[in-house]
Amino acid sequence: MNFNNTKNYYDDFSNWYEKERHHGYHAMLDRLELDILLPLANDRDVLEVGDTVSFSGHVGPPLDSRVDVVITSPSGVEHRHEFRANRIGWVYDPSFDFPASEPGRWTVSVFVEHDRPYVGNGVIPQSHNTGTVLGTSGDFSFYVVPKGSDPITIVSPNAGRLPWPIGKRDMRNRIRPIVIRGEASAGVQTVHVTVHDKGVVMTQTTVTPSADGSFSFTYDAKRLNRSFPFLSLTAHEGIWEGLADEVTISFLAEDGGTTQAAVVTLIGEEVFLPVEQAP
Repeated sequence: MNFNNTKNYYDDFSNWYEKERHHGYHAMLDRLELDILLPLANDRDVLEVGDTVSFSGHVGPPLDSRVDVVITSPSGVEHRHEFRANRIGWVYDPSFDFPASEPGRWTVSVFVEHDRPYVGNGVIPQSHNTGTVLGTSGDFSFYVVPKGSDPITIVSPNAGRLPWPIGKRDMRNRIRPIVIRGEASAGVQTVHVTVHDKGVVMTQTTVTPSADGSFSFTYDAKRLNRSFPFLSLTAHEGIWEGLADEVTISFLAEDGGTTQAAVVTLIGEEVFLPVEQAP
């Protein structure tokens, strides 16, 4: 089968598969996943002081590697743990769960080393494969706010479908940079931004707001795709240019006495805003 025939096959396949995947067995799996997740995620956009901090994940390739983790609070308090992934690479130890005791930007340092003899021949390697969270040099951040704190207001884009041209077969140049504009409290000095997709941290940066607390951040999928090729530039329908991934963009605004946060989620070309701003 040559390239053109293969492409045509998958173009046709993706079109009818996407229409049918919301019925029958696939719909049942979606409902079961939602039944598990919704009670845990309902009305929750960002961690609050007192919520539980947990560390879990999956080592790739799926091996029983050692995972060293240091979670550091904004004031510098460290929580250390050495994990051992199970035989399929899954990492979690409930004994390491602890309450988030402070608001602000927490950092997580992760170091993975496969220090086991090779399965099958028992050879002990002279050196070990090492790694960390994809998209980082070893550290990433998560955000915690005080209970009941005012969130950052997301001014644009609006919740719902992005105002892009309706897709047509083989249509190109539909994807635009998405400018996210927000308003934090006046006098806030820094807004931290983290962008991730499927557990891969694609951006960690800061923006400087205006004196009135307004700021903007541009999510540019085409630019990110050059560094993270797994980020799809093909719409869910599979036959024109567009977005398909679930991407989370988290914001934390802070100064000496204020901590605010907001999360913007893109699922394909649909925008989901913080609970307080949901239509």
